[in-house]
Amino acid sequence: MIFINKTYSRKFKAEFNIVYEIADTSCPMKDWKEYADLTVYMALNELLSGKKREAFELYKHLLSLWDGKGFRDKAFRGVYQTYKCALFAYLYRALNEPREGRNIYIVCQKWEMVEL
Repeated sequence: MIFINKTYSRKFKAEFNIVYEIADTSCPMKDWKEYADLTVYMALNELLSGKKREAFELYKHLLSLWDGKGFRDKAFRGVYQTYKCALFAYLYRALNEPREGRNIYIVCQKWEMVEL
């Protein structure tokens, strides 16, 4: 990490360091598609780069990780991570609500209604 500057937050009444982290490119993650959240991030990256077709292909792959209750990806250990539903909903909307995945979007919306 490279130190850039310090900043003070009145809201948190604390000083924070601003740092720049350099990615370690010596060991690329080859199985990133096996994780729902990383698939969403890459799809959004493709979409922001103007590659809608590639983003939609990743979206379709994301749909394959859905098991009817949640995203059962490589990180799944018996408990569904609802933030992945939120990421899915964000991507779904960014892709202009495709017909594919509408049922998943509806289930994810119901998760928002659950009080924890």
